[in-house]
Amino acid sequence: MIISSQQWRVLWEAITDDFPGSTEKGLSVIFSLQEVETVCAVKMLLAGLKMQDVHYTAYPVDNVSELRSTLHALLEGSQEFRTVVLVNCGAGHFARDLQPASAQNVRYVVVDSHRPVCPKYNDADDIECVLLLDDDDPLSLQQIPPASSLDSITEEERQSIIDGAEREDQEEEEQSQDGQPVSREWRDKLRALRARQRLLSDYFDMGSSYGKPSPLLLQPLAEELAGRADLSVLWPCCVGLTDQWVHQRVSSEHYRLWYAKLCSDVGNYFGDNKGAQGQQQQQQRDNNSTGQRAPSTARVQAEREYRIMLHRHWSLFDAFAYSSYVAPRLQTWRQAGRETLQLLFVHMGIKEAQAKLPYTSLQQHDLQAFHGKLQEALEKSRCRLAFSDLACDGFALHHSRQVTAASDVVHAVTALLTEHTVAEVAGDRQSSAAFWHAVEAIDAHSTEGWKQLQHGIKMAKCMQQAIIQDGGLMVTDRMLITNAAAKMQELFLHTSPPTNAREFRHPLTLLRLAQYVRDATKVARLRPCSYPILVVGPEDSQGCCLVLGLRANLLASEAQYNIFGRTFRSVLEHPDCNIMWDDSREAFDSAVVYVNKASIQGFCSDIRSALCEAARAAEEARQQEQQQKQQQQEQQQGRRRPRDQAAGDGAAAAAAGPAEGSRDSQRQRTSEGAAAAAAASEELLGSDAEPAEAAGDEEMVPASDAEDDEQ
Repeated sequence: MIISSQQWRVLWEAITDDFPGSTEKGLSVIFSLQEVETVCAVKMLLAGLKMQDVHYTAYPVDNVSELRSTLHALLEGSQEFRTVVLVNCGAGHFARDLQPASAQNVRYVVVDSHRPVCPKYNDADDIECVLLLDDDDPLSLQQIPPASSLDSITEEERQSIIDGAEREDQEEEEQSQDGQPVSREWRDKLRALRARQRLLSDYFDMGSSYGKPSPLLLQPLAEELAGRADLSVLWPCCVGLTDQWVHQRVSSEHYRLWYAKLCSDVGNYFGDNKGAQGQQQQQQRDNNSTGQRAPSTARVQAEREYRIMLHRHWSLFDAFAYSSYVAPRLQTWRQAGRETLQLLFVHMGIKEAQAKLPYTSLQQHDLQAFHGKLQEALEKSRCRLAFSDLACDGFALHHSRQVTAASDVVHAVTALLTEHTVAEVAGDRQSSAAFWHAVEAIDAHSTEGWKQLQHGIKMAKCMQQAIIQDGGLMVTDRMLITNAAAKMQELFLHTSPPTNAREFRHPLTLLRLAQYVRDATKVARLRPCSYPILVVGPEDSQGCCLVLGLRANLLASEAQYNIFGRTFRSVLEHPDCNIMWDDSREAFDSAVVYVNKASIQGFCSDIRSALCEAARAAEEARQQEQQQKQQQQEQQQGRRRPRDQAAGDGAAAAAAGPAEGSRDSQRQRTSEGAAAAAAASEELLGSDAEPAEAAGDEEMVPASDAEDDEQ
């Protein structure tokens, strides 16, 4: 069953009603370790459960294989009523298909932003598998095919349907002479099965994407548990929404839509005296639960933020030089780009020595000059530097004398989540420990949270420097290759590993590197390419390479569909596939896979073939559509021609209506009328006046032509 987040109250009542029949009398929360928004959603949910004294157990998972093993270990032989909440995992796979066969009386609640959604959830009668989907999600409920029993048939059942349809065809050929009717039961089943396959194919061919952030889906429940939308609810929602914006998972239209709603909630809580009272209540709850005193001055504000990464946490010069927005446009990895950046600071009235000082050491008047003259300098250099949208809508947390932007928290938490990958330490313990450190970093207003945030910011700066340096060399060496036949671009890091190869073994870091190379290449090329990008990362300690797909352009108002999400699965699940890939690390994002380095060449070749075939099929479909339109136009013109011809014949007959003998009488009447007119004009004007011309000989000039002649 698919419901909206506004129905959380009814769902929560049903969940709590099951507690008396359960031994645990609580919830099991399973969550992904891959996204920043998951950190925010888990923090909101667990804080609300603590506030209501609801018992829970948390299980972090890194991929689909771990999700399946966790469900088997948790639910094997379970008969009691229990609820399992899946956060940012489970939408792409039906939860009941992952559980052990002996498990019963289990309710699943899926809060996941990964798309596409498994059609099996779209069953109004299934109240045990609930998925949250709001009306303002990029993927509408109408786009998801309804659940069908045909989705559960096995390969043997499918083959039996095909065999039965073939038998009916043979019987029909044999009995055609007798004229006896032949059953069409199996052929009807085959027709329905093929129609279902076409429907699912059209749905999944859209590719992978992301929907509404999971913290926003959990916001109504968190407000219900907390009693109101306070700091513990609003700030994680702000960070979760910013995460999708920073990592380019959401269109600008949907971001503005959700941003406006969140701004209203922030203004309602922090914009009046009730907000101050709410902060005091929040402080009291923090004192009771953690023993740490949260500053009463902590507040969230909606502000215009610059797309300059961590500019409050290092020098202005480094913040501009290593910004993923500024660096591609100025090419700051080159000496000429840095000179252009110095010239920009001159326009802002900031000396080079001041620009290279830490942001916190600048005097107040220097900061005022920076903020005051930056917009003016950007206006002067807008055409040359292409800084049309350097400022964007964002959120900031004001606590004590510190200002922490939501984008700063996103960068810091991203670095914390990838810490174990950079250190070449694998395992569930290391990844889960990094996740809980990231959860602490969300609370930037607490003492421990501020420490974790500073540690994450330090790592984020190192990671960003590696992206700009290595990415700039890739742009200079033209490593992003265009494959016009397959209509895609290719970026291979496994053949020539970058200097900081260890940094790019995690999906988040490799994605940011690919986005930077894509944007910088667009600026460097005279003719930017609009083909999607296939990225192959460096080899890891297990002999596999991380492979992911990336869009070439961002859509302004639609979901950011990634065609590789479907292409990867179609290649790897093909019966004749010989690709060695690590299915035990199957990601929740279908556009991310781990392929053995020895199979990279064959995998890329299959991807090219699949895309070429898709492009050929799309071209044939386009030509057929044009032919159908042309045939329809010709048919419409063919219907009009007889009517026009009949109307023309009627007009000609009417014009030739008088008989030949009556034409002499017409000429006689015309000459007599002309003589009478001449006699009348001589009587009025005198004999010297010229006779007037006949009205039938007067020349008619269109008004437009007459105006042209006058001009």
